[in-house]
Amino acid sequence: PWHHACFSLRTGTAVRAPALDGVACWRVEQRDAAAHAGAAPAAMVYVREKRTDNAHAPAQALPADTPASILIIGGGAAGNAAAETLRQEGYTGRITMLSADEARPTDRPNLSKGYLAGTAPEEWTILRPAQFYQERGIELHLQTRVSAIDAARSEVVMEDGTRQGYGALLLATGAIPVPLRVPGSDLPQVRYLRPLADSRALVERAASARRAVVIGASFIGLEAAASLGAPNVA
Repeated sequence: PWHHACFSLRTGTAVRAPALDGVACWRVEQRDAAAHAGAAPAAMVYVREKRTDNAHAPAQALPADTPASILIIGGGAAGNAAAETLRQEGYTGRITMLSADEARPTDRPNLSKGYLAGTAPEEWTILRPAQFYQERGIELHLQTRVSAIDAARSEVVMEDGTRQGYGALLLATGAIPVPLRVPGSDLPQVRYLRPLADSRALVERAASARRAVVIGASFIGLEAAASLGAPNVA
């Protein structure tokens, strides 16, 4: 499930997505062992105490032209990681995330895997608790859709007409399923799989449904088919 995640061997810091948290690190000491019977000294490696100084810290001061505020459109894993990394790198300006979803940033692969199969509780799909964003000064606005970007005024316009200014704008809206445009595609039992709400609806319907048809044979379609066929769902 880590896909292309990477960590620093020196500090344990997560350096590549989808990893969010670093891994534990221990102090390592190398010594030359005493020679035996005329043999050359052998290098001995000792693992000592667990390190507590491996927290990620900014390597240098931020440039003078750093924007005073950063607005992120999108509440998925990419937008979430961007907000976290900004704070980790020492950015102290205002960070705002606008998400059309009703749930906080989620681990989307889980929505077609463990959660859909009934082997993972819903809280496992949420990347961070609400307190995480509060402690780091990240403003997270859910169920908020952007209808326009006014680049001339450095503002975005929400569907309700309100405006939000920005010093820098990051688009992290991700992808959505391609709508099926055939007769019957608007029937209530036809569902898509993108946010947590979609997976939650599929789990609810799977409790009483006798048959499921998955249109699409990519990774998500195959994972959904395997999950819906799991014993916990039947």
